Amino acid sequence: MAKKDYQISVAAHVLRYARTSLGLTVEEAMTQLDIAQHELEDLETGTQQPKISQLRSMAKVYKRSLTFLLLADVPQEKPVPRDLRTVDSKKLGHFKPKTILAVRKARALAESQIDLLRAMDMAVPKFNMRGSLNEDAAERGKAIREVLELHHLRAEGITAKQALEHTIEAVTGLGVLVFQLTLTQDGLRGFSILDEEIPVIVMKRGSETVTARLFTLFHELGHVMLGDGGMCDLHETNSQTVEKWCNTFAAEALLPSSEVRQHEVVRKHLADALGMEWSKQELALIAKDYHVSLEVVLRRLLTERLTSKKFYEENHEKWKDKAFGRAKKGQTRDTVASKIQERGRPFVRLIFSAIDRERIGPLQASQLLDVPMDRFAHARQLVA
Repeated sequence: MAKKDYQISVAAHVLRYARTSLGLTVEEAMTQLDIAQHELEDLETGTQQPKISQLRSMAKVYKRSLTFLLLADVPQEKPVPRDLRTVDSKKLGHFKPKTILAVRKARALAESQIDLLRAMDMAVPKFNMRGSLNEDAAERGKAIREVLELHHLRAEGITAKQALEHTIEAVTGLGVLVFQLTLTQDGLRGFSILDEEIPVIVMKRGSETVTARLFTLFHELGHVMLGDGGMCDLHETNSQTVEKWCNTFAAEALLPSSEVRQHEVVRKHLADALGMEWSKQELALIAKDYHVSLEVVLRRLLTERLTSKKFYEENHEKWKDKAFGRAKKGQTRDTVASKIQERGRPFVRLIFSAIDRERIGPLQASQLLDVPMDRFAHARQLVA
């Protein structure tokens, strides 16, 4: 005998919040819920109570638990970081659902890591480095390069992937949580969250090149230092003062202006009197040494007056984010490695340390890692 689809008494404003907090319009929600517009409006005004089947559909579409939808009132939640994206100097101001879910995931990972630190009787780190728009961004970039000892990344044989892993661990050591999440909407390159107990930096992963992620990491670190977090696209055309400061800070941290003229490719170019135009091969050789994109090198040459504004404007877009070492399409994806990449190696090592010290059990560890217990050995090997 089929179960009866009972109506459930709920708070209508909670249903509406569940939809709007994910950035869904009435039209988008009714399509995904497969109900008429008037029916959704009736549910959100309390004129009609939802059936249990409708409530389950809402939980799935709105990415909320049934328990959440049954609350008597809307819980207090932290907001999405402010939108720093612009088009023609105009702020966009609206995020799509997948972006909002990425923010929720970053907050959840941060809270889990902080809880785990306390369970281990370990101090929650404090980030103490501060910056100001009144300070020279390049000088602060130079200083952070020394603090993090990034000059080691130029050692022969260091790959861009290894450079990124090293830098993430170094930045984490400053008291910042770094995650790599899928950002497939809104043209975002990364974002920073400053209203958690520990500052959080999120970089776009997946199709993003390693060199692009490195730049994003330092751009967002600039935001953290300024105490001005938000959702960034990092476009060169973005005229906001804060974004320009963070871009300059990141460029200097990764490719110091003092080293540009000393690079053997630049010295040869100048010795051969090749002028203000540069070949893609020349830029690639410099980029590979510093694990940056061709566009970053080209911008550096412009600031050092080694190329012209005309040549830069003609080429920087077509060479933007171009880098060697891009992941080949069709490669088999290691799910365990993917989960470690999301959370960061320091967090994963902390989870295994908590298991070893019997502060958490294997089931809780599996939930924190989002990895089955029979893959723990592989995960340990990857972060050893």
